[in-house]
Amino acid sequence: MRLKFRRATASSKKMALRGFVSSKPAFLLNVVCQPTEPTIISEGPKQVSETGEKYRTYFQGLIDELREKHKFTNARVAQPQIRYSFASENSKNYHYGTSFAGGGKVRSEIYLDCGDKLKNKQIFDCLSTQKEQVEQELGTKLSWERLDDKRACRIVA
Repeated sequence: MRLKFRRATASSKKMALRGFVSSKPAFLLNVVCQPTEPTIISEGPKQVSETGEKYRTYFQGLIDELREKHKFTNARVAQPQIRYSFASENSKNYHYGTSFAGGGKVRSEIYLDCGDKLKNKQIFDCLSTQKEQVEQELGTKLSWERLDDKRACRIVA
């Protein structure tokens, strides 16, 4: 937006001072040009690929079960994407995620990230001392990923 500056004249001062008797004289600004509202051209809804639709179907079932059966999420509508993350109600230090990996496999993970690399590694190290007990209770081996070159850590099934 470009503004044109001009000094206030005696007559414009009278007009300006009518409502603002105690105000000091000021510049009067007139708009010379201004941006127009952009025209947004909608291409309509994007086509979802067959694979994207399969992702949406899978995640819709997961979201519905997590919400209705386990009261785990308030999410209602799945999107055609390859992964989903769910915040933890109990902690801001971790969240849960699930995604499709190569070979048609599905991964589930706990992602540890409190914002502090050292604390994340300490939490991970504490949990990893219970690795055998956790894996025995779940009945499966887990991938314990400390990710030393990153801030966060994760545990993947």
